[in-house]
Amino acid sequence: MSAVPDCFRKAAESFGCEIRTNAKVKILTQGGRATDATLNNGEEFYAPTVITNVHPKIAFLDLLDGSELPPTFVREIENWRTRSGVAKVNVAIQGLPKFTAAKDHDDINADGVPEHLTGSVSSGPTGWRRRSA
Repeated sequence: MSAVPDCFRKAAESFGCEIRTNAKVKILTQGGRATDATLNNGEEFYAPTVITNVHPKIAFLDLLDGSELPPTFVREIENWRTRSGVAKVNVAIQGLPKFTAAKDHDDINADGVPEHLTGSVSSGPTGWRRRSA
């Protein structure tokens, strides 16, 4: 998995993206919209869309000025009990992966998919539940 971020970096750079590391970011807003990202060294970046991949508590409580957010939303984020962020990666592949550690390659579900490739965990208002893909 450690090679995945490097592949993303290389792909982004091939399209002209510049990567900054070890730089503290502050997201600036105007009229209720994120408009700029400013680094602690003073560099400022404007974009029509600002995207962050950090945990929502960090994004809304540390990177943004809380006065730009509705107070009830800030309170809900502050009180959100969570231990980690979520990452979702969408990729295009030629076929289903074959994991050497999976012992149930022959355990096929009704959709014809190996069972070890179907699981996900979702959290909703009623708590944790397992959902089949």
